[in-house]
Amino acid sequence: MAGIPEDADWGYVREPIYVPEQPKAKKGGVDPGYLLLTHFKRRWQEVHGYAYRGSDIRGKDASIMRAYSKRYGADAKPVMDFLFDKHRGHYAPPGERPRLQGIELFTSGSQWLCNMLRDEYHRSHEVIEAIEARGGSMASLSELFEEARRG
Repeated sequence: MAGIPEDADWGYVREPIYVPEQPKAKKGGVDPGYLLLTHFKRRWQEVHGYAYRGSDIRGKDASIMRAYSKRYGADAKPVMDFLFDKHRGHYAPPGERPRLQGIELFTSGSQWLCNMLRDEYHRSHEVIEAIEARGGSMASLSELFEEARRG
């Protein structure tokens, strides 16, 4: 065989050295997928009271979060916080019973569901900003609804 010397000693097989997987470094620091995954696991523990058990496939959860971070950019972390703050980790399309959402919510296959969550996040912030612009009182909220009804 080419590349293997004729006098190679086959009696000694060298064991491979195990090197734990490190988060991929970006130019300015740590991989955003790894940071989002860490944030997700911390929020899960806060809301549900037990640790999130992720995928058994090494690096899969971080790669899902890395792709999610690329798709949503600056909205990635606030939308994740919105899922836990408002929905306590349970989410479903309108008309369906909300179910507990794990990392799978952030995959590209569930992008339509994540888009709905992001749109809901933006709508809620538009209402909050409009209320704050009017002084932040409940009276301003009713005025806002009255204006919306008038068109």
